[in-house]
Amino acid sequence: MTIKLKSVKKLSPTNSLTNAIIDYVALKGGFAVRINTSGIPIIVNGRVMGWRPSKSKGHSDIYIVYNGKYIGVEIKKDDKLSPDQELFKNNIQSAGGMYWEIREFETFQKLFEKLK
Repeated sequence: MTIKLKSVKKLSPTNSLTNAIIDYVALKGGFAVRINTSGIPIIVNGRVMGWRPSKSKGHSDIYIVYNGKYIGVEIKKDDKLSPDQELFKNNIQSAGGMYWEIREFETFQKLFEKLK
């Protein structure tokens, strides 16, 4: 008997970093959730025909709550923050929250460990 294994989709570096951060926060006893603001698919006859834009632009990729502190985390690899992301960052910081632009796990880990 031959067993076919389901192929495992390889994650992009950005998705891998996002998942690593969420897992790390959970291991440390915090709460983290990924926020998807890519829009809503327009489905006609079971097929995606396009995308309706999200009304909320600029949100960070991950929301974290740890020891009563809020941290918005934006995952970036090669690009920079959009004007909407800059506005979201300013709004979070003005309200007393933290906003981190993260490009590698080690940077996140160092910032996170300083929260204690």
